[in-house]
Amino acid sequence: MLNNRPIQPYMRRKLAQSFAINVGYLIQHKRASAGLDQTDLALLVETSRSTISRIERGKSVASETVLAVLAELEMLEHAAVEVESMADGKRFYQRKVSGPRSAEKLKKWQEFQRYWLGDSGE
Repeated sequence: MLNNRPIQPYMRRKLAQSFAINVGYLIQHKRASAGLDQTDLALLVETSRSTISRIERGKSVASETVLAVLAELEMLEHAAVEVESMADGKRFYQRKVSGPRSAEKLKKWQEFQRYWLGDSGE
């Protein structure tokens, strides 16, 4: 909802694009202030320079890559705090189990939750 009115479907895409551009700008600013060029950052997060460029321009890339860049630039903690405050105490990140999981996948998911969310995943 925006101004207590539902967001129209065509506006959702515009808001998402605007958000991606703003995040890209913040990443570019933080990278430059850290004295890194795109190639340096790409090497640190094990991706290509062109992927860093796409992120900084607000273009589509894998969310895992964006999270890795945010973590490398020490911006992920701030983003996590913001997401947590938006959750308003709800555990919206709780994954719905759609079927049986292998023991290995379940263990990886629980490790992820403990590391990133401070949750046991049980």
